[in-house]
Amino acid sequence: KQNRYLSAVVLLRGIASQHKDRKQGQDEEVEKNVEANHVIHALHKLKDGTHRSPLKFVPWITSGFKVGLVGIPPCKVDDDVWMAKTERNGAMLGNSTAVRQLFVRQYCKFLKLFYRRAYVWQFLESTGEIEAFYDAREGVREIIGHYEELLRECVRSENAKYDGNTILQLSGETALLEGTAAQGGS
Repeated sequence: KQNRYLSAVVLLRGIASQHKDRKQGQDEEVEKNVEANHVIHALHKLKDGTHRSPLKFVPWITSGFKVGLVGIPPCKVDDDVWMAKTERNGAMLGNSTAVRQLFVRQYCKFLKLFYRRAYVWQFLESTGEIEAFYDAREGVREIIGHYEELLRECVRSENAKYDGNTILQLSGETALLEGTAAQGGS
């Protein structure tokens, strides 16, 4: 529950609604495009705490969302049996500190395999160098450390709002940086 979004983009494609316009005795279908103001207002409701489970961003991000709108309905390939025909669709891409947990799990699996030298010989036979493994280990360790530092800064910033009282605490910190440095890089 302590993870925060760093950024998010919402991509919407299609029309908001179709209705019949009965002016002057003529039945005419009118397409209404999605309006950016409506989308931004709905997203801010998700962010500001009025929603039952609001999206939480890091405190120093004020806007939070980028919105992309395309007023043309998505097309469907005739032979595609997996996608239904629809007048609109949407997608959200976000960068969250929750990805740190994925990196930690993969890092631990990598270390178990690497320290047993599992599959290393196949990599070395295909003209690989053992230093690539050490570089990969350091790179992932830096990514994990960066996300943890973002979380620490988020906790500090949010606790500062409450006159220094500890409202949030960071739980689940990894000791990867300290623990693997003691191993001497082997």
